[in-house]
Amino acid sequence: FSLKKLDPSGMQSSLQLSILNPNRFGFVILPSTFDVKYSGMYLGKAKLVKKVRIKGNEEQTYTFELENDFKEVNFLDLLNLLQPGKFKNEINIKGELKASKFLMRKKFPVDYKEKVSLN
Repeated sequence: FSLKKLDPSGMQSSLQLSILNPNRFGFVILPSTFDVKYSGMYLGKAKLVKKVRIKGNEEQTYTFELENDFKEVNFLDLLNLLQPGKFKNEINIKGELKASKFLMRKKFPVDYKEKVSLN
């Protein structure tokens, strides 16, 4: 997980995941939404910005670009995020990842946790 941009309007980040697709057919990860929490504080819904094509019969690292706005977050909570040492610095991304191949669609549950720093 890496943070690209953090300002009062929202956050842009990227998530790199290593994916092994043992099938000979590739598939596409469609734009999906996720709930984002930082040290237990809800930061709103993050959206996968663009589709990601997963190749068949390969293990590769893919980058997922995420964007979220802080419409549902209290301004004082955002200010508290910038205080060092106050939080345990853990980001939690939870939701469903939508995948598609031709007319078939499937959802995969995602529950990702990692220790990060917003600095």
